[in-house]
Amino acid sequence: MVARAVLARDVALDWQIIRNPNRLRIQTFDSLSHALARQMPLLSELGAAPATSDHADPLYRAAARATLELLEDPQLGRHIERLLVHLDNRKALLEDLLCLMLARREQWLGHVLLAPDGQQLNDALEGAVGEHLQQLAQTCRADWLQALTDLARQAADNLPSTSDNRALSAWHDCDRAPGTGWQDLLAWQELAQLLLTRGGEIRRQWQADIGFPPPSEKGLAAAEKAR
Repeated sequence: MVARAVLARDVALDWQIIRNPNRLRIQTFDSLSHALARQMPLLSELGAAPATSDHADPLYRAAARATLELLEDPQLGRHIERLLVHLDNRKALLEDLLCLMLARREQWLGHVLLAPDGQQLNDALEGAVGEHLQQLAQTCRADWLQALTDLARQAADNLPSTSDNRALSAWHDCDRAPGTGWQDLLAWQELAQLLLTRGGEIRRQWQADIGFPPPSEKGLAAAEKAR
């Protein structure tokens, strides 16, 4: 439905997107959010244009201190007070602990989704992922995607399906192209790993560690590997 609406809009305004796909600005959610924040500095309350940083410790420290300043907040203040009581009112220690938590948020962020408001956040995340995957699926040619699906399944079947080896785990015994739901995200990510190096470059050759052994092994013909 969305695709048809875009095509209708394309015809109405003579964008000629199909002839000139380079006019489309395809970007990640982070890039989109960054662009919106730059355009709306007052609404985002960020002031100057935000930027990513490889040295986040000062930012963690600023966030921790801003949190401690909410001690008088009617909703959060009682929780901060409880932590201070537990730590014998050592405010500096609590600040350090908050910085440490922010640096290791991958260890506890999942628990946030289990909070009372976590389901709403989880639903929004699933919706955003689903929308992105729909765009991805619509961009891929169906025959190309099916051919890649066949290769991914063959590569997965060539790898040992043990608990220690999780490479291409979503593609074992899978014979269909991935869908566009939250549950399909891993399959898409593994397709990306199959096609791209860790540096994000297009893979020039496929090796045994991603399911493509030498032609002499497992009866894999040279022509099949070339495909």
